[in-house]
This record gives sequence, structure tokens and C-alpha cells, in this order.
Amino acid sequence: MKPNEYESKFLRLDQLVDCPLNKRHVDPADPTLRDLGASLAKGQEVDLIVRPTAAGTYEVLDGKRRTAGGRLVGGIAGLWCQVREHCTDAEALKIILVTQLHRAGLDPLEEAEGIADLLRAGFTYETAAAELGQPASWVARRSKLVDLDPVWRLGRAEGKFPWATVAHLEHVARLPAEVQREIAGAYAEDFLAPESVTAFAHVIRERYLHLLKSAPWKLDDLALLPTATACTACPKRSNCQTTLFSDSVDAADRCLDAVCWAAKMLRHNASKARQLASKHAKVLVLTHYEDSAQAEASADLPEQAVVMNNRIGLEDCKKSDAGAMPAIDAETGKQTFVKVAAWAPKETRAALGLEPEKTAPKTADSPAPTAEQKRLAKRLAFRLAQVDRELPDAEPPPLAQLIKLYVVFCESGISPLDPKGWSDANTLPDDELIDILWQALIRKLCQYSPVRANALPEEAAVEALERLATLDPVEQEAKAIAEVPAPKGKGNP
Repeated sequence: MKPNEYESKFLRLDQLVDCPLNKRHVDPADPTLRDLGASLAKGQEVDLIVRPTAAGTYEVLDGKRRTAGGRLVGGIAGLWCQVREHCTDAEALKIILVTQLHRAGLDPLEEAEGIADLLRAGFTYETAAAELGQPASWVARRSKLVDLDPVWRLGRAEGKFPWATVAHLEHVARLPAEVQREIAGAYAEDFLAPESVTAFAHVIRERYLHLLKSAPWKLDDLALLPTATACTACPKRSNCQTTLFSDSVDAADRCLDAVCWAAKMLRHNASKARQLASKHAKVLVLTHYEDSAQAEASADLPEQAVVMNNRIGLEDCKKSDAGAMPAIDAETGKQTFVKVAAWAPKETRAALGLEPEKTAPKTADSPAPTAEQKRLAKRLAFRLAQVDRELPDAEPPPLAQLIKLYVVFCESGISPLDPKGWSDANTLPDDELIDILWQALIRKLCQYSPVRANALPEEAAVEALERLATLDPVEQEAKAIAEVPAPKGKGNP
């Protein structure tokens, strides 16, 4: 008898047993099982698909819930079954998956277990896809759900990621376990939920799937991190898993192991800092976050190296400029030169071991600030702090305006676009380009208050930023006056 041929038999319920290949969970307390059993008692049924066992029983390949429902209601002698003789495990898995695929109530993780079993039985993505009526890329992504880290499985069950659909989980599951846990930590709070699957995929791609061509080290370097494989031979690259990453917006090869990438970046930065320390009295390592791993790994840096968690008070300059110091961007590994700006705060100067800036002698041209000027400065700082709080949740402006703002406030060194530069921007959809530029702009504006306050006349800059953060400048000025009122006295209300 051929695999698709069968003999129809009426089998008693005690002859039917669950097939261990069927991963679908049936809850005996599910109230719909009784409804299903009642319909069977009325003769409303579809044949089960079974295969015989050596013990004389029959494993149920299709009809696990119907069998459970029939046992619950009682009074059912048996059920009609299609008996598939000589049915192999691979053929049984195919029957189980094809019949269950589109049925309501089948959990995606159970579905993934079945598909993974099918692949282990010898099916390829392509042959499994042909049997299931789905693209090979769908089979690849769905089967990877078996590699979903427990932090996501348990978090999903406990409601920690209520926004996470199966499409979100597929983007996570194709990454190494350590990277999955890092992403889970970043999204553990509800307020960090992504707006859509597309937005989530974009964050993962740009933050965790690093472009190999942007690596500042040689990709075939085995000595950089001896505990890891050279990038050129590593299987954790998107180009080694083309079916799994067929939905990528670019064809560029990306590293899938953000943890390994970060470790190699730390080693590269330390090596680069040692090279620079042999020629310069001071080397800066510029990080973007206060909890940066680079700051924690400062023990590997030379004595001349200073790790700084921001660029406040630093300006890009030429190597030949007075006061120029070599600086390494901890995130990209790229080297630039910076100098301390005239308006640098005392914290920046202290971190670099510099003396506080000497105050110029008071002359008629540079009088000491008046009490009114000090009040205005405090009000300005209050309004900028309000902008910092509101800007991340604001909607981005139109693309044309966003590009102008990006050009004014963002330096090319922190551009989130492809390293080839702006020539790649015309290949991106407008909504994706807006998202990239908007996130870069927010990051810049919220980090560098002195830069933005000096880029335009103060009042004009503050009002423009307030409108960008959807704040009313008139209302914010009133709040600032209430926060920093003029002292009561003669001439003051």
C-alpha cells in the first residue's frame, strides 16, 4: 500500500493512542473538547488518520482533540479512521503538520517543534515547504522558534512581552542565545514595546546585526579574539543562512553574534589605544552610554587612555590643531582627533586632568553676568530639560525638514547609515530613512545640550526644539518663569 493510500476502519476508542510525534498540547480542561465530543456523538465527524503499532493499537496522527473529546462525553463506541499501513516517521510527521498547520489553537511553538522534527527526519527547507504549501523562508524562520531562549518563552507565558507576535519571535529566534537575552533585557518594560514588526526588525538589524564591512579589524584576524572564530570563517553570518535571512533589506553580510562583535570591538579599541599611547600623552575612548562595556573593560587600556561617557565640551579638530588629542569611538572603533572647547564644563576638564579654565579679567567689554542674566540661563536650562524628556516620544517631522535638522546637528562620525555614506540613502523607503535619522537626531540633541544651545541664537534654538518635541514655547516659558521666579522686591511682583 502506498503512503497516501489507506483503509477505512471503525476503531474503538481504547484502540487509539497518542502519537509521540504529535507535539500539540490538548488541555483536558478545555471546555471546547466537550462540544467537540457532543458533535461526534451526533455523527458529525471527519475520519481520523492513524497508523498501526506493533502493540496492536493505532497512533492518532490527525484527530488528537477529537479522540480526547470523544472520551470526555462517553457513549461513543469508536470513530472511523483512515489507517495508513507502513507509515514511516517522516510520513507521519508530514501528515501531522499538514493537517494541523491552519487549525485554530495550534501554538506556534508547538508547530515549530513539529517542523524541526520534519527537518531532522531528512526534509530540507524546500521539500518541507512544498509539502506544507509555504515558502522555504517561512519554514526556516518557523523552525528556528525551537531555538528561542527560555527568557522569551517564559516571558511570553508570563505576559512580559504582550506585544510579541510570532513574527517578532521569529526575528529573535534566529540569533544566538546571548544576543536573544540582551534584546529581552532591552525590551523588558512595556514602554519599550516596538510600534510594529518592521520597526522591531529595523532595531535588531541596526543595533545587533553589524555590517561586517564596517568592522575596523581585519575579518580574517584570528589573534584579535583567540576564543572566537575569524569573521571570514564564522557560520554566524547572514550570508551563511540566506534562506533564514531572505527578508533582509540589503544583501550585505552581517554578523549575527552581537556579543562576539562587542568583545572583538573591545579588543580592537584596546589595541588601537596602546598604539596611540606610544605617540601621544593622552588617548580618549568615547562611549555613548554610561553603562558602556568599554568603561568596564578599562583595565585593558593603557595608562594614557581616558574613557569618557559623552562628548560634552569636546570638538572635532585636525591633528595639527593646538590641544588636539586622538580619540577612539568605542562603538565604531574609528579614530578621530578632538580638542577641549572653550566652553567645556569643569567636569570634562577634570576628567582629562586639565586645570579649570581661567576666567578672563573683568573689563568693560566682558562684565560679570547680572542676576537677571543668571535667572535667564537657569530658565533656559529648565526648558532644555523639558525638551529632553518629551523629545523621544514625539513624532518625527517630514523627511525634508528632518534632513535639514540632521545636517545642522549631527556629525558625520555618528551617522547610522551604511558606511559607504549617503549614496545608499536613496535605496531606503522614506519611512525607514525617517526612523533612522530621527533616532540619530534625538540621540544627538538629548546628549549634547551645549552644542545645540550654541548652534543657533539661544531663544530661537530653544523654541525650535520645543516645537520639535511638540511643546508650546509660550507655555514652557511660563513654566520656566514659575520654576525660576524673580526675587520679590522693589520693582518685582
